[in-house]
Amino acid sequence: MPTESAVIDICAGDDVELVRLLWVDNAGVERGRVVNAANVEDVFVSGANIAQAQQAFTDLDYPTEDAPLGRVGEVRLVPDPDTFRTLPYAERAAAMMCDIHRLDRTPWEIDPRSRLRSFLDEFEYRSRAAFEPEWYLVRETAAGIEPFDRSGCYTADGIQSAHDVVLEIVDDLAAQGIEMATYYPEYSPGQQEIAIEPGDGLTPADDHAFYKQTVKAVAENHDTRATFSPKPFPDHAGSGCHLHLSLWNGEEKTFTTRTTSRRTGFRRRVSGSSVACSPTRGRSSR
Repeated sequence: MPTESAVIDICAGDDVELVRLLWVDNAGVERGRVVNAANVEDVFVSGANIAQAQQAFTDLDYPTEDAPLGRVGEVRLVPDPDTFRTLPYAERAAAMMCDIHRLDRTPWEIDPRSRLRSFLDEFEYRSRAAFEPEWYLVRETAAGIEPFDRSGCYTADGIQSAHDVVLEIVDDLAAQGIEMATYYPEYSPGQQEIAIEPGDGLTPADDHAFYKQTVKAVAENHDTRATFSPKPFPDHAGSGCHLHLSLWNGEEKTFTTRTTSRRTGFRRRVSGSSVACSPTRGRSSR
C-alpha cells in the first residue's frame, strides 16, 4: 500500500498532473474535487475544504429540505494514501478516497467512510466483503436512452456484443488492483454484471466507488453510457447490487450452518436499512 511519501514522490513526477479527492456522500453519490499534483503534500497536512452542505445533497442533486447543514461552514477532505492509484482511463490523473474531518482534524460524525472505519476498528470480527453490481450499457437516441443491444440473459451473443467494453473495463480495474471474479450479461438486454473478488475492511467499499467510476468512464470511451440506475427502463429488469459478506474470528468463519440465529438477526436488521438505502421512487420500484 502506498505511503504518503510514496504518493508525494509519484505526484512529483511527470505522469500525474491532477489528483481527484473522492468521497461518497450520504446519498451514495461519488463526489470529488481536484488538486494539482504539486499540492498533494499540503493536502496531506491540511486537507482540502468543502462546504458542510455537500453532505445534505440528495442523489438528485438537491439540498435536503430543512437540513441542519448550511452553505456556511467547512469541513476537510483528508485523503487516504492507501487508496492512491493512477487512473488508466484518464490521462495524467490519479485519485484517492477521503475521510471527512472537522477543522480540528477529528472525524466528522456524518461522514460514511469515517463511520465505517470507526465501526470496523471496534468490531470484534474481521470482515470480508465483495460487491456484485448490475448495470446497463445504453445508447442515446432521439427518443431518449435504449439498451446497448438486444441480447438475452447469459447468452454468448451478449458476451460477444459487449466484449470490447468489458475487456477494457476488466483491464482498467486490474490496473487499479481490483480483480474480476466473473462476468456475464444479466437478465435484460444491455444489462451487465462484473463481480469483484472479496477484500478486507474498507477496501471493498473503496473499490466499489472506483469500480463505478471506471465502468462509466470506459463506456464513454466506447461511445456508449453505463447507468447504475436501479430502474432505467420500466419494461426491463431493475439493477441491484448484491453484497457478499463474511465475518471471521481468526481463520474461522462465524457464519456457518450452526449460526442460524445470528444470521436471522443480521437479516432482520438489514431489512430495515431500506429506508436509508432506497429513499427514491426508482429504487423502491426496483
